[in-house]
Amino acid sequence: MLLDGDRRHVVCLREWGGASILEKRIPIVCYHCSLGCRTLIKVRDDYPIGIEYMKDQPDIVNEHGKLCSKGNAILSLEKKLKRVRHPMKRKENGEFIEISWNRALEIVVEGLNDVKKSPERIAFVGSLRSYNEANYLLQKLARVLGSNNIDSEARFCYLGAGYALLESLGLAASTNTIKSLETADCILIWGHNLAETQPIAFRYVLKARDKGATLIVVDPRFTKTARFSDIYVKLRPGSDLALLNGIMRVIINEVLYDSEFVEKRCEGFDDIRRIVTMYDLEEIERITGVPQAVIIEVARRFANSRAASVIIGTGVTQSSDAKRVTHAIVSMCLMCGHVGKPGAGIYIASGKGNIQGVIDMGVAPDLLPGHRYVADDNWRRYLEEKWGYEVPQEEGLSLLEFIESSERGNIDGIYIMGEDVLHNTPNTERVLKALEKLQFLFVQESMLTPTAELADIILPRTTILESEGSLTNIERRIQWNHRAFTPPKDARPDWWILSKIAGKLGLKGFEYMCQDDVFVEITEIVPQYRSVDLSRIKENVPGMFWPDDYSRILYLDRFSTPNGKAQIKTYKFRVSEEIDERYPFTLITVRYADYT
Repeated sequence: MLLDGDRRHVVCLREWGGASILEKRIPIVCYHCSLGCRTLIKVRDDYPIGIEYMKDQPDIVNEHGKLCSKGNAILSLEKKLKRVRHPMKRKENGEFIEISWNRALEIVVEGLNDVKKSPERIAFVGSLRSYNEANYLLQKLARVLGSNNIDSEARFCYLGAGYALLESLGLAASTNTIKSLETADCILIWGHNLAETQPIAFRYVLKARDKGATLIVVDPRFTKTARFSDIYVKLRPGSDLALLNGIMRVIINEVLYDSEFVEKRCEGFDDIRRIVTMYDLEEIERITGVPQAVIIEVARRFANSRAASVIIGTGVTQSSDAKRVTHAIVSMCLMCGHVGKPGAGIYIASGKGNIQGVIDMGVAPDLLPGHRYVADDNWRRYLEEKWGYEVPQEEGLSLLEFIESSERGNIDGIYIMGEDVLHNTPNTERVLKALEKLQFLFVQESMLTPTAELADIILPRTTILESEGSLTNIERRIQWNHRAFTPPKDARPDWWILSKIAGKLGLKGFEYMCQDDVFVEITEIVPQYRSVDLSRIKENVPGMFWPDDYSRILYLDRFSTPNGKAQIKTYKFRVSEEIDERYPFTLITVRYADYT
């Protein structure tokens, strides 16, 4: 066994039919959920033949290199893709014809030039299945063109909760490493079937439980995760905020909160005390269906723990009340001092691959790179100085607002990179009609998705396994994914496509020679990435954490808010939907094995 020239790929010489055959093992990042597990792709003559666990990498998130069913099937899922192999143009009859790259780029540039004078009439969609480099370039392109109309599918499964973390703590990110879970002595899983959808992370929960930690699961459904719980809390769908206010009422009434932590490091405690004492436990039980004794027991177990962690799942993040509920969860952790130390973490458990990287890069209509709001004049001026173009100060439209504006004829065109908007956005029929009304729809995609089938131009992009770049996981771990095998002849990396479009538009500052150049710019622009060394994440399989690769835990001494203090906040409970005789059921989404 030996290493090839770049010292990153393991190379083996094997005997096959009497001849020596070169077999490589390429380190890659699994992109099927936000954990970012590492594994090796075995490649022979540029063809993937299997995977091999990284058993000798102790610092990767997937301990002993183990993978879930999705990770184990990563190659078979890749091979099943209905690939887009060439630039395609849709004719009037709906059929596609192959065209050259030059012609495809010319048509895209013509469309973008047509709306250059009215940038508010164009929108861009980033991708949770693309690298940080591509998402950074897409939002940069949008803003240099004068539009903050940029968003992603994170809108539906992360941003609501992310905004709460940003407002309360200063950053829209989970606070601790996944491994830190095993040092907790209480773990509260709220609205997430972790055992089934992210079993690699659940291993750390079980290790903590084996050491004596209490596992509390809050979910309307009795899931596989709930089977392992010490306390299972079955609440009525949509009553999360009421239950949280009830738990915090007990914590305050019984003086279980950490008064020193609250006084020194938090603001807003008096306001939250006033709100939660508005409801007695009898009323909370009536609203939530959770017995008072259970509410009291959960409050005591959580507050009296040395270190408690909370995992927030899609039961919260995909709800219309995600921000308010997350604010309450964060406040419950803050008042008990369960933030800023080992074993005391707040996690947003998303099922999407590079969702943290998308937020870090500023792929949102109101957020710029680095978790800064568009309204931040100083940060906009900083970006303008770096990019050489004015950055629009008006908040852009969200993904749902793209659809509404398209219906009204206020959006002329949408550029979509690596997302199936038609399939993943609520109300498919409405989205279809809106996309069909556009003057142009440009889709940068590796497979022929339902959205791509509506496009005027399809630009063939490489998949993650066919290209290289950086990905950021749920615990803020930045890892470099190496190209495992060669893409179809006409497929191009996302960064190359966007750079070419910017160049043909006559824009300066997009003259990149490779993805490395883009990453270097990211480390200059995004404050959280400034300590990240490109050569180190390429050579070091476990990657690096932002903003500090040594402590790896956020908020040890101060929060990232302007005054360094966390904001404790909750809301009055409101009933959003009534159940009556005509509509006696509540529909909730379910995540199951093999799909996050």
